[in-house]
Amino acid sequence: MKTLSPNWNDLKKIAATRVPELLYQTEYSFVGLIDLNHHTISRCRLDAKSGEDFLTSTDSYERICELMKRLHISPADYDYFDSHNPLTKVKHALDTQGDYSYTLHHVKNNKELIVRYNFVYFNKEQQLVLSTIQDISYLAYQDFVTGDLNRIGF
Repeated sequence: MKTLSPNWNDLKKIAATRVPELLYQTEYSFVGLIDLNHHTISRCRLDAKSGEDFLTSTDSYERICELMKRLHISPADYDYFDSHNPLTKVKHALDTQGDYSYTLHHVKNNKELIVRYNFVYFNKEQQLVLSTIQDISYLAYQDFVTGDLNRIGF
């Protein structure tokens, strides 16, 4: 397994407690820690209560983006996806705005989903970014004021 940062064991302990605290109210289809210095991303196990390591499958950030594009993104949206994912763009947005997110259509099991990509600093000093992917398809069918179904939802 590749090293995410010099203090990998300490980071695993912190991530196992902090990540679930940050994400306790929402369900995500993907949670990862991006190391901006090493251009790697480690998938976070969504069930932190298991006895296994919380951070798993560290890989190149660029390789994971290419894999996601091939598996989930419609070819018509390739350019949009590519323009929003470079780590230089993510870092610039985090440094200037504090967070970064964008919305894109995914295709999963022949079904189109509306998905939000979110990025926030997990540890700015170590240049670690918490990345999440969340299915927000339900928002297309929900009235923002009442929370009931909108016209499309009916």
